[in-house]
Amino acid sequence: MLTEDNAGRGQRRSGFLLPAVIMACYLGLDSAIAQNTNWYVAPPPAGRDDGSYNGQSWEQPLASISNALVAYAADDAGHVIHVSNGTYTLSATIDVNKGVLIRGENLPGQTNTIIDGDGAVRCFRIRHANAVVEGVVITGGDSVAGSLSGYGGGVYFDSGVLRNAIVIGNTGVRGGGIWATGSSVISNCTICENTSNGDGGGGVCLVNAAQLLDSRIFENINNSSVYGSGVFLRGVNGALVARCYIARNQGAGGGVGLYIGPSGVVSNCTICHHTNTYGGLYAVGATLSVYDSTIVSNVAHGVYVGANGGVVLDGCVVDYNQNSDSLGAGVTVLGMGLITNCTVRYNRAATSGAGVNYYFASSGFGSGTITHSRVTGNILDGNGTEYCQGGGLRVSRNQYGVLIENCEFRDNLI
Repeated sequence: MLTEDNAGRGQRRSGFLLPAVIMACYLGLDSAIAQNTNWYVAPPPAGRDDGSYNGQSWEQPLASISNALVAYAADDAGHVIHVSNGTYTLSATIDVNKGVLIRGENLPGQTNTIIDGDGAVRCFRIRHANAVVEGVVITGGDSVAGSLSGYGGGVYFDSGVLRNAIVIGNTGVRGGGIWATGSSVISNCTICENTSNGDGGGGVCLVNAAQLLDSRIFENINNSSVYGSGVFLRGVNGALVARCYIARNQGAGGGVGLYIGPSGVVSNCTICHHTNTYGGLYAVGATLSVYDSTIVSNVAHGVYVGANGGVVLDGCVVDYNQNSDSLGAGVTVLGMGLITNCTVRYNRAATSGAGVNYYFASSGFGSGTITHSRVTGNILDGNGTEYCQGGGLRVSRNQYGVLIENCEFRDNLI
């Protein structure tokens, strides 16, 4: 059997009785065992993997999630592996290849069911459409020297759901905390203090149609010059980030908060307190749609869309962003951009386009539209030069201009 080296922190539910029939044999797997849908895991000495416990109750729990998966849980929806609070130190990745629910049974008000990769292995690989992992802390995962290209230090998703979890202190080449592809869904998770060392996505990397929902992504690090320290979207089918808080991530590359390429959708998010090149949200050669989001207090651009890219900002607030160079602070677009129903305010830049800066990569390339929006209170500092253009709006190198309709420009300063 697969084993995990576990260090318990005090178990609970030891007095619970199995609500199903009493099993006669641990390895016999008679018809009664085959029909059971609940399995129980606890760190030793309460849990045992030596064959003396059958895993059918809190009185006879197994010692590892992997044994519960391999030896007992069928590949059927409705099976639940209940995991007691405590620390489970792994010697091998937990491979969730069955449609089961793995549930951390935490003490009230706490999240203390801890899955620890011990700096040696990835914690989870989730690769079944009906698989769900919830209520656990995932930490100490390291995929740098592992398989699957070193992606996903804490979790590598092919499909399935991770919810109500904390992903902290993991390391990978890309997706230090999580690498998610296919139809994977990450929901109501805290993803923090993870590191990518080679290819972006310190917190999480979303590929294709993966989704990141209702989560908090902060203080992740990208040590390479590749983009996306907090979130890296690589979805050709439009990966989705919705109702998330993305803050204080750090890195050498651009898009420290969130990087998108080639396509992605951001909805109802807050992206704030990032520094470095293109600090808040960055898209290059990409189609980006941002709805009802707040991009605030980032240094070196709130939103930056590079050449050959396109952006739709709808219902967004872009404010209090700063930049010391010449390419704007609030919203900078080098490709095509539609800004509608937005407020762009109190951004501060050095010499051009503090609020909105349409700076097209070549004459005549791209198009710009601003409708039903407010651009107010943006400031150009001048940065010691007399060359200043556009406290509120700057348009450069475009022979067709920018369409402005039903907008308010007020109190912008040069």
